Amino acid sequence: MPSLAAPRHASIPASIVALALFVAGHRALAQEAAGGELWTERWQSARDPRRARVDALAARAEASLDEAMIRDAELNMAARMASSVFAYEEQRRSRALIDAALRDARAALSLDPAHGLARYVVARVRERLDASPAETIAACNAALASLDAQDRERRALLAFSLGVSHTRLEQHALARDAYETIVDDPSAPGRATALCNLAEVHMYLGEVSRSLDRYRECSRLMPTNATAYWGLAVAHDRAAHDADSRIAADRAVSMDPDLRDILGEGVFYVPAYERHYYVAIAREAQGRRPGESPALVAALAAWRSYASEGGPSAPWIDRVQAHIRAIEVELSLRARPSPSTRAAPSPRALRAPPAPRGASSRR
Repeated sequence: MPSLAAPRHASIPASIVALALFVAGHRALAQEAAGGELWTERWQSARDPRRARVDALAARAEASLDEAMIRDAELNMAARMASSVFAYEEQRRSRALIDAALRDARAALSLDPAHGLARYVVARVRERLDASPAETIAACNAALASLDAQDRERRALLAFSLGVSHTRLEQHALARDAYETIVDDPSAPGRATALCNLAEVHMYLGEVSRSLDRYRECSRLMPTNATAYWGLAVAHDRAAHDADSRIAADRAVSMDPDLRDILGEGVFYVPAYERHYYVAIAREAQGRRPGESPALVAALAAWRSYASEGGPSAPWIDRVQAHIRAIEVELSLRARPSPSTRAAPSPRALRAPPAPRGASSRR
């Protein structure tokens, strides 16, 4: 999302950055607790220098990748305050780190083509550089085949990338399988974000009740995140739970008045016209407030865009047409002046007798 992609539509780059930050922080704490390089690792290096060289290259590649992701996250959070010069310099440094990560990972793979960590870095870098979904899927599957089964954190990040890439290709059953490897583990990193994206995938598959269950679980884990409530609003609407949909949409718009979680950078929808459904739900929520008829007009336009771009066979077209009819009636009623605001005839007009037919005016 937004897929969240949300489609969800979920803000995908932001979600991936959040997962990367979690993993980087966790890894740093683990290294600190271990007191740096262990003597067993030094002994292994002495016994197998070639293996030690590969491991060192892969570890350095991952460190560069982690630092680049952290820089991107910090820049994203400070975007409103940062000058264009500062932003350019940070982006340049981030790209240099990504290039270094890829260079070291490829050097490691030249010595050991099946090295799990090096393959992991390559897969993450491909995604970071906007490789095609098919290329990202291939790289992620190669990394998963080489990583240790107990490496839950890196496997979760790769599974998340697979979910996003399969969603972009409209391979929703495969996306569901990828996300479920994360959400089925209660302690997996990034589980809440994966839940929101999985809920949207269930929606694509027509599994509305399962989508609602996942969105409810996501909202419990992220009660201050509007993404889950936008998803709940749409899922309830498609299940014809009108009152519940309005409650969820009102809560979402109170947390996200600028609609960043459904219109922000990095949010994508599959198919593209799905975006109009979320926008229409949001504008309706805004239009329910007093004096917000323009928002209701915008909602009507969004519903009509969905119907036009999706055509008569679009999913949920019956719900869309129902919204269009309801808003047209509501706008018609709002346009009528209320009895208290209609202009009353003047007393003189009430007392004046009708003019005789054919009477001429006085000269």
